[in-house]
Amino acid sequence: MIEPVEIIEVTIEPESNSYHVLLARDIHEYEKEELKKKFEAMKSHGWEYIDGLL
Repeated sequence: MIEPVEIIEVTIEPESNSYHVLLARDIHEYEKEELKKKFEAMKSHGWEYIDGLL
């Protein structure tokens, strides 16, 4: 079952070419590679990720 997630905060660090995402139901701040793995898992369940929207 896929549950919606609420993104509370996104911090972008241009100097290091990285970003951090804080989710409402998860207090863990995910690094870029961790998020990539989570998004890949979501895509395998039918989610669509559109790059370049920000």
